[in-house]
Amino acid sequence: MGERWRMAFIALTAVVVALAIASAIFSPSGPAPSQGEALYTPSATPSPSPSPSPTRTFTLPPTPTATPTSTPRATDTPSPRPKPSPTFTSYVVKTGDTLSAIARRFGVTLQAILAANPDITDPRHIRAGQIILIPPPGWSPSPSPG
Repeated sequence: MGERWRMAFIALTAVVVALAIASAIFSPSGPAPSQGEALYTPSATPSPSPSPSPTRTFTLPPTPTATPTSTPRATDTPSPRPKPSPTFTSYVVKTGDTLSAIARRFGVTLQAILAANPDITDPRHIRAGQIILIPPPGWSPSPSPG
């Protein structure tokens, strides 16, 4: 049995070596050039015929290095920051709710709720299931341009 294993190992090794040689012969590209190796060197005399299997090699441009910039200096007047937009809450009206009760529950004024919901024309007539926007406490509508 030992001789049989030895013969199988030799046969397997021969197959692996044959595949490696075939892969090297039939591979479409050769070894990659090193970083400092020239990719194309023109000859003094042109060759009479093109090479049988031309290969294209592309190189990447060198990576640019960062240039130092001046350090920003503090100014006397800070730049104005935009005000964050207020976060409104969606509320689904339940049976028996009134706008004034909803306003008290959320700590806002009835006028603020009406301003945030221009589709409500009569504050006494809201219906269950209606979705209204509740502005944050202290919110007041911006004046309309006009």
